[in-house]
Amino acid sequence: MVKMVADGDCLFHALAHGHKRTMEDENGARPLPADLGQALRREVTSFLTAHAFEQGDFAESWLEEAEHLERGSEEAWAGNNSIVAFSLMKKCRVHVHTRLPDGSIVAIDSTHRDLQNLADLPTVHVFYNGQDHYDALVQAEDVALLVPAWKDQTWPVRYWRLPNELPPLELDDALPPIKKPRSVESVTALELPDSGDDILDEVCKTVVTPASTHPHRQMEDAVTKLATTRLRDHPTLPPLALPEEVDAGEAWPHAFCAFSGCLWTARKGTEDDLLQHLHEQHGADLDPLASLLWNGHHDKRDLLSVYNAALSVKCGKKITGEEFLQGSTELREHLQRGKYVDITGAQKSVQGDFSKVQH
Repeated sequence: MVKMVADGDCLFHALAHGHKRTMEDENGARPLPADLGQALRREVTSFLTAHAFEQGDFAESWLEEAEHLERGSEEAWAGNNSIVAFSLMKKCRVHVHTRLPDGSIVAIDSTHRDLQNLADLPTVHVFYNGQDHYDALVQAEDVALLVPAWKDQTWPVRYWRLPNELPPLELDDALPPIKKPRSVESVTALELPDSGDDILDEVCKTVVTPASTHPHRQMEDAVTKLATTRLRDHPTLPPLALPEEVDAGEAWPHAFCAFSGCLWTARKGTEDDLLQHLHEQHGADLDPLASLLWNGHHDKRDLLSVYNAALSVKCGKKITGEEFLQGSTELREHLQRGKYVDITGAQKSVQGDFSKVQH
C-alpha cells in the first residue's frame, strides 16, 4: 500500500499512481505523474461531461458527478462514477479494495462495462478505508516482507490465503460480464430530414381519398363549389365596384350581396336585411347546403352561415367547423340545455364543459 496525501483528491492521486506504475511495468512510459491529482480531477470531469450521453441510463449520474467535481477538492470528493469514467478514459481495469466495519476486505471491480470482456488490459488497484480516504495498491516485489497493515487484518474475500505467500493482485480469469444497461447506441437514432427537402412537397405526396360520404366532406365540397361557381370574383366589394376604388373614399352600402349577377344593396342595411334577401332570392343555392348541417332540419339563419363559409373560400381562407355552425339557432339552443352537439344529428345529454362541441 502506498499512502496518498489527504487533500480531497486522494482518489485521483491513487488512480494516477497506480496507472503510472502499470504503464512503467508494461512499457516504461510515464504518461501520468502520480503527483498531479488535481490535473486528473479536471481531466475526469471533462471526460464525464463529454461522454455522459453515451452511457444510456447512467447519463444523468455522470453529469451530476461532473458538476460535483467542478466544485473543487475542498468541497466535493469523487465517487464511483469517477472511477468508472477513469477506467474507460485510460482503457484499464480498476479494482477497489474496501475495508468493511468488521475488518474484512472486499474487492470490487469498478471497470467500465464496455471493457469488461476485453483481455490483456492493465489493472489499477486502489484501497478505500470505507470512510473518507483512498490509497494506492501496487504489486509487492517481495511477498516475504509483507506485514499486516493493521492488527487482525483479514484477507480480501476474492483471494485465497496461501501458506507462504500472498497471491498476485492480477486475476487470471476474466470477471463475468455485467448485464449491460440500455445505452444510447442501442436506441435507433432518429433520421433527420434532408435540409433540402421542402415539407410542402412531402405533404403533397400524401395519398388523399378522392371522394368521401362523410358529412364534413360533403359540406366542404358543396361550399367550395358554391364559392367558385356562384360568387363574384371580388365578393367583398359592392356590385359594380372596382378594386381600384377601394381607397377612393366613397361611402359604400352597409349590406350587399356577393352572388354573381345580383345587384342588391342596402345603404343602411343590417345582417337581418341580408339574411332576408338570401332567403328570398338565393334560397335555391343555399338551402341544400344548410340541410347538410342538421340532416335536413335547419334554421333560416343557417343560410347566413353557409353564405359566410362560401365567402371565406372565395377569399382564400380555410373553412372551419365554426364557420358552418356560426349563427345556428339550433346549436345555441342545445348548448343552453347542456348538450354536446354532433352534426350527424346524434345528440347526447351530458354534464360538463360546453366548449367541447363535436364538429
